[in-house]
Amino acid sequence: MTYLFALAFALAAPATTGGASEISVQGAVDHPGTLKLPASARLADAIIAAAPRHDAYLLGTTFNRHAAKQLQRRLKAGLLHDLGVLERHESVSVQETAEQLATWLEQRPVTGRVVQSIDVHLMQVQPRNNPEVQDGDSVIFTTRPATVNVVGAVSAPCALAHETRKGALQYVTECAARPTRDPDNIYVIQADGLITKLGVAAWNRADPQAVSPGGTIYVPVAAGALQGIDQDFNEEFAAFIATQPINP
Repeated sequence: MTYLFALAFALAAPATTGGASEISVQGAVDHPGTLKLPASARLADAIIAAAPRHDAYLLGTTFNRHAAKQLQRRLKAGLLHDLGVLERHESVSVQETAEQLATWLEQRPVTGRVVQSIDVHLMQVQPRNNPEVQDGDSVIFTTRPATVNVVGAVSAPCALAHETRKGALQYVTECAARPTRDPDNIYVIQADGLITKLGVAAWNRADPQAVSPGGTIYVPVAAGALQGIDQDFNEEFAAFIATQPINP
């Protein structure tokens, strides 16, 4: 079972009914803190009560759910295990790539972040996009970042100035690649956590893809370097990136 399928299955489980639920709302809001809401309350109710500020960057707002944390811990542990295998690869270049990715991964928290629109109007007219609040939920509002990140099979992670008309591949070309990079594909993880796999070779090149401020581009490891580990490694690494909060 892939991580994304397992996450969708876990989050589809109904909320426990009972008394009030507590949700933490922090960041660029007028009323930060822990809100105590009726068990029937939905996410839009919490957002309205917190009152996002005019400078809140809704696309980069993170909705974190406790039920997602266990799966994300397993995802992180599995990725670190695979990287440990690659650190013993016969190729020095593969070893160095694995060490860098492991260092990046070890420094990132397990957040429980799930993809969720924070458009209150959309949530109010489409209940399926407006989940019931559960104990332990949290929402963190941030302000609009000025950069796009490039990570993965690159010499070092890059934070590049966001430009509205620049496509994902243009950002990648500005960040020195390692010999272990997949020459055919990249993954674009937008600020809201949505992931797109893009072809970048002459034979499969996709149309230019804009990247939102605070988005991340993951340069995957070539399939030939992944011998002996899960062949879904790159997809799962991109999925973990999508769990991370953006940096203002």
